[in-house]
Amino acid sequence: MKLHPRARKIVLIAHVTTSVGWFGADAVLLVLGIAGLTGAVGGPATVYPVAGLIGTVLIAPLTVAALVTGVVFSVGTKWGLVRYWWVAVKLVVTVLMNGLVLFLLTPGRRAARPVPGAA
Repeated sequence: MKLHPRARKIVLIAHVTTSVGWFGADAVLLVLGIAGLTGAVGGPATVYPVAGLIGTVLIAPLTVAALVTGVVFSVGTKWGLVRYWWVAVKLVVTVLMNGLVLFLLTPGRRAARPVPGAA
């Protein structure tokens, strides 16, 4: 299956956008984690709910979208899923990160509670 050049460009733009968005959302989550550890204004009572919201609303859909668009792009072009080693490595890393996000991070962030007396 080969993608039409216009469809290939659209899928490529979608893949790059979701991948960069995923990276940016992870950076925001890192900043929130550091803020929670260093005693930011509002403390864990503010940081944990925001981190849970970002994990659920941004990171989880972006990880799935990056995986889907990457697979569609690789199958629809000459790159293929396992034709080149670096595409296969990207696929394995993305699948592993999807599993971690969907089965560990998202449920863990929703269940996170502020430490009593820390605020």
